[in-house]
Amino acid sequence: MSIDFPKTEYLLTNRMEVLSEEQRRWSGLLTFRESIVNCAAGRYVGLLKDGCREMFLSEFLDSTYAGIEPFLNSRCHGMLLVDDFIFIAGTASKALKNIVNSPSSRLIKVEEQVKYNKVTNTGIKTMRWLAHRPGSTIAEKIAPSNKVLNVSTRFTLDTKENEASMYLYGIVYSVLSNRLFKSECRSCRDHNCMHKRHFEELENLYALNNTIRRSELKDVPRVRHSIQNNKLMCDPNYKTVWDCNLRLSRMEQGMRAEWSNLTEILYSDLYYCILSVILHSKGVKLHDVAGEITFAEDGRLEFTGADKVTFILHGKNELRRITVSLYGHGIAVRTSTLKNHNGVYGMEAVRECNIDLTPCVEALEEIAHAVCTEAEASSETAAETQPLQTEGSELPSAQQEEHEKSKGGEK
Repeated sequence: MSIDFPKTEYLLTNRMEVLSEEQRRWSGLLTFRESIVNCAAGRYVGLLKDGCREMFLSEFLDSTYAGIEPFLNSRCHGMLLVDDFIFIAGTASKALKNIVNSPSSRLIKVEEQVKYNKVTNTGIKTMRWLAHRPGSTIAEKIAPSNKVLNVSTRFTLDTKENEASMYLYGIVYSVLSNRLFKSECRSCRDHNCMHKRHFEELENLYALNNTIRRSELKDVPRVRHSIQNNKLMCDPNYKTVWDCNLRLSRMEQGMRAEWSNLTEILYSDLYYCILSVILHSKGVKLHDVAGEITFAEDGRLEFTGADKVTFILHGKNELRRITVSLYGHGIAVRTSTLKNHNGVYGMEAVRECNIDLTPCVEALEEIAHAVCTEAEASSETAAETQPLQTEGSELPSAQQEEHEKSKGGEK
């Protein structure tokens, strides 16, 4: 399937209305896939996609199951999907809050004309300014406004690191404004849920815009810089902002690669999902191995050492050893049954089968489309029941007349 890649800004701001039906379905599947992968990689603790992380296979499968468990229980179909944009927002949340509460500043010199009795600092620029003024005396040169050019110093928040921070927050805010109110996590009452806690953290980040609008940061230009300064290198909060901006700059290329190879990538991801479900079945134990998570150039999630995974299932007077491996578009399952004869286990039977994952991938596409459609429907319902009210908004003319008549009747 070949579907044209839309503009990155459409995906960034979640402008699904300008996409075609095929692009909308494909974008929903991409978001759904990234959410599961982010949970599987344990990236809630701050792991960026450009790195790798060492862990045991059981830990990796546990985090994978945590990503798909809400969908298996059919209780969180409208939850906030943690794609790459939402993950970056969660990663930079604490850093942005600290920056807004205590932004860096720098000392600048400001040239301004002030009353002659309030002049605090004169220099060569003041003398040159007076020399170009008409008149022969000081009184004649400053007349009729009686003002003199004064050079004063003051602190400003217009710094390179604040520009990078406001650039990142501008993108995060546009994403959250489209995603948060489409999520059913708003009405969830399970505060022990990982997704609920993450949603509340992002809600606080979204509300940070009110603090920015009341501070001098609102006048700071939003610029994406390509070179670091000392603050962006050494300060932990600004360093987090820099790393997230780097991830954003490389995101378009990664999204294009995932977009074109999404079907092939899904087979690998589905393999890990199946392994996590098997591990969480009753009585199943895993032959654990150590490995590391890596991300290929095409966005494929890989765990070294998971090419062939062995599970052990203890039954009454028997033991089953299940070996699962991935091949092409399917998985190979080899089941060895050992019977207990007077305390000694002997091989009883061996069964092998191959399972095609193509129907599962097609079903996953339908699930992703249903999740995104349900989220859009819930957001439209919320918009109808709770209309947006802004300061200075006026009623339409017809409603305004009825409103005035009702007030006159009451009087």
